[in-house]
Amino acid sequence: MLVFHCTKATSDELKIEVKKASESAALELAADAWHWQIHAVRIRRKLVYVAMEQQSRFVMVIWGLKKGDVQTLVELFFERLLYLLRSQCAASGLLDEAAMAQALRRLAEQQIHFTSGTDRSVQSHINEVIQS
Repeated sequence: MLVFHCTKATSDELKIEVKKASESAALELAADAWHWQIHAVRIRRKLVYVAMEQQSRFVMVIWGLKKGDVQTLVELFFERLLYLLRSQCAASGLLDEAAMAQALRRLAEQQIHFTSGTDRSVQSHINEVIQS
């Protein structure tokens, strides 16, 4: 399961209703869920989304989307993530082509869950990315 923790700015820009953190806890998120925090900001009047993985602080910056375009945001996120994972697997030689294809297929089949609530530490790192 892939969990996107959305800031208020993100839920406003995406025009989505996200579940509150207490409601998300009631859904019993999988223990092995992958948590990403997403923040939306306007830079030079352009909408920019910054997604940061909570454990590693790996960051993706996605821009050029229109307000409320959730589908394209998810597609671009997965496209970049799959490209990164494929290149890392090929460079390290940890997985052969068949195992890599199976792993990437499993990743693409993940359920996506949007929730409100943020981690202040992750948000401070996101703010540093935005300021640089």
